[in-house]
Amino acid sequence: MNVLDHTFRDTNRSCLAHPWIAGLAIALACTASACSQDAPAAKQAYSVQMHIHGSFSEGEGSIQSHSHEARAVGVDVIWWSDHDWRIASYRHASRFSFESQAEPLDSGEAWTAQLPNELSGKKFWETSSSEIAGMSVKAELTGDRAFEGKQSLRIEAKNSGEDFAAHMLAFAATRGRGLRNLASDITLVLAIFPESAGKNARGIVQIELSEHPVGTDARMLPH
Repeated sequence: MNVLDHTFRDTNRSCLAHPWIAGLAIALACTASACSQDAPAAKQAYSVQMHIHGSFSEGEGSIQSHSHEARAVGVDVIWWSDHDWRIASYRHASRFSFESQAEPLDSGEAWTAQLPNELSGKKFWETSSSEIAGMSVKAELTGDRAFEGKQSLRIEAKNSGEDFAAHMLAFAATRGRGLRNLASDITLVLAIFPESAGKNARGIVQIELSEHPVGTDARMLPH
């Protein structure tokens, strides 16, 4: 991130002395005598923040939230520079399988990896559980009930405690290529086959959205 703390602008206007622009000088109601009497305007400092991304490139950070925070600290100018390939979700991951925990970035995609960072890129899933006593989780790849491909993921979770506990399965890709902007008209397709569930079990799909200010409050809420 490049930061330019202060930019100066000279607001002093010079007189229009060339004959061929005399008409313009009259239109501006500026005469040589008037200009010569004007005191030079003071130089003014501006705070400028350059190379700032929005939610297309940063995920949680949005143009609205950055503007809110910049205004709070006295920044005068923001230079937005989101990546066009992220805006278009160009060569982003759109499919995840359970053939393995990590797979090539272009696996199952309509495009073929060509650039070095695409060839070395991966898309993957990972699991995490709440650290609560009495919570036990078993996750394994199995050939049972494969919706696509040859394998599926079976998760078995038990909680003997009274507090709610969660086991999360997260999907991601290198260089943030698993991110998608809502403006790209996303359709999310999941194949879930519950074998058994307790009366208090819940299946939840959690989508991480960008943050936006709540009125004049300093709080940021995702939406």
